[in-house]
Amino acid sequence: MNLCLSIRPVRALPYPYRAGIAISNDAEFMSAEFFEGLMAFLNSSGPSPLGIGLGLEVTSSAFFYSAHPYSVSYFDGAEVDSRPTPFATRMADYLRAGWIDTLHAYGDFDCVGGFVRPHAERTFDTLSRLCTVIPVFTNHGDSANCQNIGGDAAYHKGDVPSEACYHTDLLAAHGTRYIWTDTAVVGETQQQRSGWRRFLPQGASTPAPPFMANWQLQDGRTMQRFVRFRGTGANAPNLSSLAYQIERLDLPGLYRQNGIAVVYQHLGVLHRSGGKCTAATFEAMLERPEIYLAPWYRLAREVGEGRLWLPGLARLLKYSDMLSGLGVEMGHKGAIKLTSDRPVGEPEDYFQGLTLYVEPGMTPVVTYGERQLTIVHNGPDESGRYSISIPFKKTTNIWH
Repeated sequence: MNLCLSIRPVRALPYPYRAGIAISNDAEFMSAEFFEGLMAFLNSSGPSPLGIGLGLEVTSSAFFYSAHPYSVSYFDGAEVDSRPTPFATRMADYLRAGWIDTLHAYGDFDCVGGFVRPHAERTFDTLSRLCTVIPVFTNHGDSANCQNIGGDAAYHKGDVPSEACYHTDLLAAHGTRYIWTDTAVVGETQQQRSGWRRFLPQGASTPAPPFMANWQLQDGRTMQRFVRFRGTGANAPNLSSLAYQIERLDLPGLYRQNGIAVVYQHLGVLHRSGGKCTAATFEAMLERPEIYLAPWYRLAREVGEGRLWLPGLARLLKYSDMLSGLGVEMGHKGAIKLTSDRPVGEPEDYFQGLTLYVEPGMTPVVTYGERQLTIVHNGPDESGRYSISIPFKKTTNIWH
């Protein structure tokens, strides 16, 4: 007897969670000191400048170059041959461990421009030496950033082969799979949001979930583009609007629909007024904890009570991509065979988090090809059903 996904042995979210949110942080206005302290507060369980850490998994983007001193970067300045910054060695720790999982383009070239293909070449040479692949790319900034891709605006030339700033062939060769371009946002209304909350697989191989789909670049290359939730009107999201964003997401509704969302943020910006951004500081956050810290404590409570999955951005995108290409065959005596129409690589990495409903008393054996996968057994969830999961591998704690 074969049991395919049409009767849903696949749980939409990893056990025990009922919804998933990832923070997609654009790295503007983050100093090295603030980046380090904020990441320690969010992701460690030890002391930080903002109090005892929350032990979450909030990843970030980063710049490799920056024309402006208010944004930390790997190289000191915007010239291709700029020397590494004092923070470069520590930034390498974040890159190797996966806490930096997104290229926010290659650098902050706002107002001045100057990006050319050699910037990308040096970035990937550096990542190759660090034995690191960054899976996500997000566009950045104003019209001086010709590095942007996707064709959403005339100045997006990073995917135009005839241009000096062309780089998407390098991006794909590096292994980046997921992109965000400027028009891939949803805003305020329920109508806009109703279509991207849910992604229950319906067949042995299903299309990408609504918040992520194939996007053709201007060089003809196709990459997976994901949607970010903005929900803040004219001002780009920042720390002062995080609580409002969470309210607009409607967590109870997200739980009812087993939904997921990628939340667009600028965690280095305290607030924006009159068109000007104010960089976040620890002192300012501690002066108004009800604004700047309370949203994080709320998210930590939801995670701790087993309702909300808050993975890093790349982990969420990889998980939903994995589900989209997944096939499951359930045979006699608990034999479960996984298949995929995607490149799998290491199966226990690729399928981590996958949760399958099973009958009580079953002795399941999960295989991919000839490989038997490690599983953990779960108690009943909110539906009363039992399940098994491929366990997650934790991101390395770099704040000892």
